[in-house]
Amino acid sequence: MNLVQVLIEDGTNAGVQSIGKSTPLHVSSQGGHLVVSKVILVAGADAKATDVDTSTPLHWAPQGWRLDTIQVPLNHRVEVWAKDRDQSTLLNAALQV
Repeated sequence: MNLVQVLIEDGTNAGVQSIGKSTPLHVSSQGGHLVVSKVILVAGADAKATDVDTSTPLHWAPQGWRLDTIQVPLNHRVEVWAKDRDQSTLLNAALQV
């Protein structure tokens, strides 16, 4: 059992947002943490949550350099062509890393 599982079992909100409105799923996607992303989603995190730039976890995922981590939000019916505040899509995000 990892720390994220312990925190969630202890009542931590899997969808809590930071001041910049990013969620734990944004951060785990960015870091390429496949297991953590799955645990957070099972605990009720919103795969479509947006930060202050209207970026979803899918926008952050290419920074983790793991295709399987990008696949996690895709399995939760997120909008593949969702645009952030700068009108960037997942493809734009992938091309920037």
